[in-house]
Amino acid sequence: MNILLLGTKQTSDNHEDYYLDYVKFFEVAGSYADTQLQVEYCMLEELFFTIGDGDFHIVNTRSQKDIKDYDFVMIRGSIRAFIEEAKVVSMYLQLHNKAVVNDYSNFRSSSKLVQALQFQVNGLPVATTVLLNAATQGQLDKLPFSYPCIMKATYGSHGNNNYLVESSEMVQQHLRENPDLKFVLQRFVPNDGDYRILVIDDDTLVIKRSAIAGSHLNNTSQGGSADVVELDSLPAAIHEQAREIVKYLGMSIAGVDVLYDPKSGEFSFLEVNAQPQLMSGAFVQKKAEMFGRYLKKLNTR
Repeated sequence: MNILLLGTKQTSDNHEDYYLDYVKFFEVAGSYADTQLQVEYCMLEELFFTIGDGDFHIVNTRSQKDIKDYDFVMIRGSIRAFIEEAKVVSMYLQLHNKAVVNDYSNFRSSSKLVQALQFQVNGLPVATTVLLNAATQGQLDKLPFSYPCIMKATYGSHGNNNYLVESSEMVQQHLRENPDLKFVLQRFVPNDGDYRILVIDDDTLVIKRSAIAGSHLNNTSQGGSADVVELDSLPAAIHEQAREIVKYLGMSIAGVDVLYDPKSGEFSFLEVNAQPQLMSGAFVQKKAEMFGRYLKKLNTR
């Protein structure tokens, strides 16, 4: 099975080492796929696109191979600045009936504001979210929820630029300190941790993450702890809703984050991460097993 991993130089200061580590992850996953994998990687910046006059080709300039000649292509890394390229790659591979993860042909914004909307329109519970724009700044004492609340960058990740704010003065302070970022405010949901539902095709893994003392951030990248828990730790309805939103977004692999409020007994969806940690973070071996089962399924189609 010939695999192409597509990334970007922006993903890491040492992007070559980053993607070489992913090649190793694929090798581990291959042992669970009962198939031999040949893995190459290339940056989106290194693809040669030809479109028009009846011609449409995308070539990996590292190997001089057309990307349609690979059995499986995975787009992985910091691609926000390369959505246009990811979309064209996804559409090209679809035309040639080749598997691509994740599929960006119908890309939907990953902003926290748009994700709140996607949960809302799909009937999934989500805490009230307010865009922190000029209009909101003029009425920070008239929010539809009380302080403390969560203030987070619309395109934040790994818990970065995510604050628990106690007052309108704290909101204004963070705005002054981050003049180039957009934020949303969100009702704070009391919790003793959150749940990451890792979805790989039809397979799921549930990881409970808990913040360190003095922090509201459950992310392992922010020092939080993580434990694999039984699937029935979450209601069947939450699993179903997680799979539904992943399908709605056209993803094959995603991390769906859910909060549980022990006081009210209610769940709230936080976000869907199109780039969940696989070869890093917690429980890499279990993730490799899941990924291997996915590759085996693709290889037998």
